[in-house]
Amino acid sequence: MNMKNNPVKHKKVIFSGNLRFPDRRSWLYQSSRIARKTNVRFRVESLDYTSNFWKPRTQYLEKLSQATACLNFSWKKPGFTLITFRTLDIISSGSALLQQEEPESMPLRDFFVPYKHYIPFQSKLELSAIFLLIRENSQLI
Repeated sequence: MNMKNNPVKHKKVIFSGNLRFPDRRSWLYQSSRIARKTNVRFRVESLDYTSNFWKPRTQYLEKLSQATACLNFSWKKPGFTLITFRTLDIISSGSALLQQEEPESMPLRDFFVPYKHYIPFQSKLELSAIFLLIRENSQLI
């Protein structure tokens, strides 16, 4: 079966964060390549809700809840990882949180259980495996 002719339309992974950190651009480029290879729909969306808080925020939360999974990068530099409200928004939206973690700093584990509340990854290989999991196991994610 040719995967390019039969896309999995009901699987959608989005990224809604900030692109100002150079490593994120690299991760997103790699994520889009992985998505194409695994035939998972991947979108980078700018979901700015700061200008008019209530209406755009509800649209933002609706977009999060419509995604199968949301990709989140909170690693800023070695030894410094940040938990943002976006992390909590994704978990509460019902979408699977795909969370980048750094071995030296994993603050999300102080509040949530990996693989129960979110899916951690540290490498592009792990992210590839997660995309395959999303594609093949609709009952898990």
